[in-house]
Amino acid sequence: MQDTTFSLSKANSTNVNIIRGLSIQIIAISHGLEKIGLIGPGNIIGVTSFDFLILMSGMLIAYSIFKNMNNKNYDFKEYLVSRFSRIYISVLTVYTILIFIEWINNYNFLNHISTFFMNILLLNGSIIYFWPYGHSHHLWAIPFFWWQYLFFGWLLLGTRTTKKKYLYYIILAFLSFMMYLILFGWRDEAKIVYLVIWYLGANLTFLMARLYKKIKDKSTINGVLNEEKRIQLEKKVKYISLIMSILFFSLAIIRSITFKSFLDHYELYYNVLMACSISFLLLFTQYSKFNYPQKFRKVINFLASYSFTLFLIHISLYYLFFNISTDLGFFIMVYIIINIISIIIAYFTEMRYHKFRSYLMKKFKLDSKPKEVIKSIKTTP
Repeated sequence: MQDTTFSLSKANSTNVNIIRGLSIQIIAISHGLEKIGLIGPGNIIGVTSFDFLILMSGMLIAYSIFKNMNNKNYDFKEYLVSRFSRIYISVLTVYTILIFIEWINNYNFLNHISTFFMNILLLNGSIIYFWPYGHSHHLWAIPFFWWQYLFFGWLLLGTRTTKKKYLYYIILAFLSFMMYLILFGWRDEAKIVYLVIWYLGANLTFLMARLYKKIKDKSTINGVLNEEKRIQLEKKVKYISLIMSILFFSLAIIRSITFKSFLDHYELYYNVLMACSISFLLLFTQYSKFNYPQKFRKVINFLASYSFTLFLIHISLYYLFFNISTDLGFFIMVYIIINIISIIIAYFTEMRYHKFRSYLMKKFKLDSKPKEVIKSIKTTP
């Protein structure tokens, strides 16, 4: 087991929200510009932004689990309640709103009831072959996140939840089967790439923990921490990480330019190289003394606080408004309106994640256990 006593630096806590908040804004802008024909589908900026979200997801889920595993009572039930509160509350709310938005978009709910419920069950885009509901084709990503969260959580926490080995392996087999259904359905090649990136993010957490422990051990002489030695080791890690980040970024750019199918930005090597570049950059900032101004952190934290809702709803709203006009000036106005709508919805759902979680913990009599270690970072896509 990795050392779980390390914590993300203040700079990296903000960096996570920068990546989450700005990446989803870029994705929303990219989808809007695609709809009015100013850029092509699957553009490299939008795809790369989604890569970063996947990377952060793997990193933060692993970070959350390993930090909480310091509490011997923490198990899969608590983890499931947290994931349900963070994801499913928003999904249920937004998908219900989509019924009315898509009805205006001439998508008849009565003719697609089965599709809607397969989306609610997070089985859309799987081998079962139900499409995402309405015009929101990007919602194929939500089942990927959900079932990966459950699989990874049970893999690490299942033995804490049940002492019966056969039950642990039965549930693990079920979740593995669900991951198979999701991965080899619609956009299977892209999902495989994203799965690799997700586990790169998880391994980034393990690497940070291992380095933290190694630096601590090498800096401790006769039971006393040598501060000068620790600073020297951290500097080495910092500069090696920066060099590696620049190297992987350069290789990613070269790959994107020289790859014979330049338009295929779901290509494995480019995406993995770019994810490695960001991973080492985060490792660099973990040992940097830089801190963001408080006002900047507040703005970034606010952008991140409704990012999941914006991701869920933005395309259906584009279809609704672009029936009126596809002018660039009109797009800018629509983009602002969509952000406002997302903020209003998120105020009652995504921003109240901890309240939903606390209520469910009490409801299922799990509130006697210590609360989650991590409160400042929301572990979603």
